Amino acid sequence: MPIQAVLQGAGLISGLVRIDLSDGGRCAVCTIMLGSLTSDPCPCTADQLLFNVLNYQTGKKQIQLQHAEYVPRGGTVQRASWQLQEDVEFAYGRFDYALVCSDEGRPLMPGDLLIVRLCTNPGGLRFGYECFMDAPASTFNGFQTALVIKYPGYRQMLAGGQFEPDF
Repeated sequence: MPIQAVLQGAGLISGLVRIDLSDGGRCAVCTIMLGSLTSDPCPCTADQLLFNVLNYQTGKKQIQLQHAEYVPRGGTVQRASWQLQEDVEFAYGRFDYALVCSDEGRPLMPGDLLIVRLCTNPGGLRFGYECFMDAPASTFNGFQTALVIKYPGYRQMLAGGQFEPDF
């Protein structure tokens, strides 16, 4: 049973993060979509996904980015240039991890998908859905995960949410 987080909080922009476990809990496949609550999407991009994990230990890298794929709206799968950073602090709060679009990469645009495969170190933490669902919140809004949404004119906002079972 996969889990998902519906991200809200940046005006009419929303996002969806879905997590499916594979390889006996050694890997988590995250599918991230930036969307709009209106039929005419606002001009915006998202280049950072922030998230927390239960049992995170500072100074010990537990999770690695195995690969990332980018699927433009109605397009074909492309290799994506995103990086995984750990123990990141923003004006919005501190998060255990951030997926960040690198300089040569393309940020998410409304309707696009980012598919990321995260794996744990051998012999270390194993993913369970509770790793995400029971992770502590990082912001005053209680977000466990969030997208940083960027609008024209260098304005940015946070769209965040909590992980719940995807029925």
